[in-house]
Amino acid sequence: MRVKVEERISLQINKIRVGGELITKIKLDFPKVVVIIPVKDNKIILVRQYRYPIDKEILELPAGKVKKGESLLNAAKRELLEETGFVARKWRKLGKFYPTPGYSSEEQHFFLATGLKFRGSKREKGELIRKVEAIELEKLVGMVKRNEIKDGKTVIGVFLVLSTLKIFSKRRK
Repeated sequence: MRVKVEERISLQINKIRVGGELITKIKLDFPKVVVIIPVKDNKIILVRQYRYPIDKEILELPAGKVKKGESLLNAAKRELLEETGFVARKWRKLGKFYPTPGYSSEEQHFFLATGLKFRGSKREKGELIRKVEAIELEKLVGMVKRNEIKDGKTVIGVFLVLSTLKIFSKRRK
């Protein structure tokens, strides 16, 4: 059974046979997502926004769905501007992750964005972003360690930027 939730998002409930036993599996078909790690003056730009499924406001990296026919990089540029008001001069893809492969096809593509300039945000209708914050990387690492950052993609992003910056600093020596 397939239920269309919205454009390009659907929920499948299927019976499959595993080891001779019939079991029910759920799959959420979800478009690709871009996650942006904007770095300015050794600070990471994050958004504080309300998330309906958990009924909480959380601090997280800017991110969003890739539109049909849109490249990953163009989606990342659009989301960065919409959510934070920044544009970036330099972009680097850092990796791809499946946040919940047990039930969702979602792929998250991570981009490092540097050389930031503020242009003014152009938020999409329905965005529940209350505040854009710049947090020093060292402080953000402490927030992750203290479990103050609850968003998985943001934890992955912090790890990616730390490992990327370490690689860059080793090459410079």
